[in-house]
Amino acid sequence: MGQLLVVIASLAALQVSSAAPRIDAQQRTDIVKSISFLLSERYLYEPVAKRVAELLQGKLDRGEFDALSHPEAFAAAVTDLLQRGTHDRHLWIWYRDGAAARLQFAAVGGSMISRAEVPPGNIGYVEIRHFVGNTAEFDAAMEKIKGVVGLVLDLRQCAGGNREQVRHLSTYFYAKRTRLLSRQARSDQAPIEDWTLDSVPGPRFPETPTYVLTSQRTFSAGEGFALGLRVTGRAVLVGEKTGGGGHFVQGFPLLPHGFQMLLPVGRNLDPRTGESWEGVGLVPDVVVNPEQALQAAIGHLSGWRR
Repeated sequence: MGQLLVVIASLAALQVSSAAPRIDAQQRTDIVKSISFLLSERYLYEPVAKRVAELLQGKLDRGEFDALSHPEAFAAAVTDLLQRGTHDRHLWIWYRDGAAARLQFAAVGGSMISRAEVPPGNIGYVEIRHFVGNTAEFDAAMEKIKGVVGLVLDLRQCAGGNREQVRHLSTYFYAKRTRLLSRQARSDQAPIEDWTLDSVPGPRFPETPTYVLTSQRTFSAGEGFALGLRVTGRAVLVGEKTGGGGHFVQGFPLLPHGFQMLLPVGRNLDPRTGESWEGVGLVPDVVVNPEQALQAAIGHLSGWRR
């Protein structure tokens, strides 16, 4: 949560264009130096940052990056080392004009809401693909489903997004301002609370029975949205355990060679336990195959209505 997050499943498998620019040994040295500096100064776990920076420098010194003159191949190799060394799926490097960057934006392209409808039975259905965009999309979706007797929010393909969009949509499910989650950056002395907004323009659903569908693809901001509704008693989670992206991130340019770094700078926390779901994920209240989650949620809602 916080800045944009998209998981790239296999950076190493990206195809390389022969017409793309090349990087030399000095550029690779500059990039590793910048990465090591940012890790030591900003990564949320200082001891881990130091250890991984040493691993990265050692690989460079031994010449293990020498054959990687293509920027995407180099970014993929560095990302693989960083993620294996930290077990942190939020931490990655990409080249600004590369396929990784194109995949990043493709994954969050289009609307945040892909479907918002009221099928027969007056149970609303809203599919949320990500939390990056104009919050007017959420306002329009909530207006479209007003008056429903039950609600299913589908986050099975939700890859992540931004905190402010999460807070905006969350506000629709409460009658008054409500605390959701907590977060803590490396420099924070104590956790900071995240709350819903004071107001939203559309109709609210503070009493409407609500179910949230999850899968392994539900990640980062998608998980934070789901957990916020659960810890406040506003939703039941149905489906598969989520992907386990509990950190929030910040993007940094690795000047001057056109690389970018997505760096975890803090943890999102369950306010009941003070723990993050990073690397663990959220276990739904009703565990079912994600392909059966919608049917299961509708079955629960139908039983509630009886």
